[in-house]
Amino acid sequence: MSVINWQNLDKISSDEFTNDKIFPFVEIPEILHKNEYSNLLESMPDVQYFYENKGEARRDGTKPHSRFGYGGWNYKNLILPDTWKKFIDDIKSNNYRKFLSRLFKTNDFAIRFMWHYAGQGQSVSPHFDSPRKLGSHIFYFNDEKWDENWGGQTVLCFDRTKRIKSESRPALSNFDSYFKAKGNNNSSLLFMNSNISWHCVEPLKCPEGFLRKVFIIVIEKETKIEKIKRYFLGYPDRQVT
Repeated sequence: MSVINWQNLDKISSDEFTNDKIFPFVEIPEILHKNEYSNLLESMPDVQYFYENKGEARRDGTKPHSRFGYGGWNYKNLILPDTWKKFIDDIKSNNYRKFLSRLFKTNDFAIRFMWHYAGQGQSVSPHFDSPRKLGSHIFYFNDEKWDENWGGQTVLCFDRTKRIKSESRPALSNFDSYFKAKGNNNSSLLFMNSNISWHCVEPLKCPEGFLRKVFIIVIEKETKIEKIKRYFLGYPDRQVT
């Protein structure tokens, strides 16, 4: 049985994703089959294998991020249970690639994946992603004990007048408006990257010992030459971002 609920993905049209949006995004509920989601939730990668970002400066000048990260291009060099390997095989399937090609209207991309965990007080400052990224697909994996009042929702920040400079360090209050993704269990958020696709996660209010957990598929631009190199020489070594 497939992990991904393909019927729910097939319902999303490219027009729904992009039409009349300065910042294309779509929320997808029940993205995975319930039993498969439960299996993944119970077997999340152990945080001991993660890199901790303690607030290192970012190249673009925006405020530092604070969280734990883990990931790569495939699972050969990662410590993962079989449940997650099965999910990643689904992600690498032609079905998922066709879904992304339909929404992003290109087939010149590669995908990698990563997990981000964050605890009390940790946050992700408003930023947009590297020009190399076409977009991100975020899957939420908080268990039933997580209180939505603790935060953890991805916040999409809208600068409709395009007055915020790319090298600035804006706060959420500097934007014209914003949208908080639900971040419910077994839901996901897919968005397209551009130099105005600002997004963030506000400081978490969860008690000690709790972690906000997400799995992210990163969709990256790829030239034909890069595709050939990837096929013959293996996946490039890039950091968790």
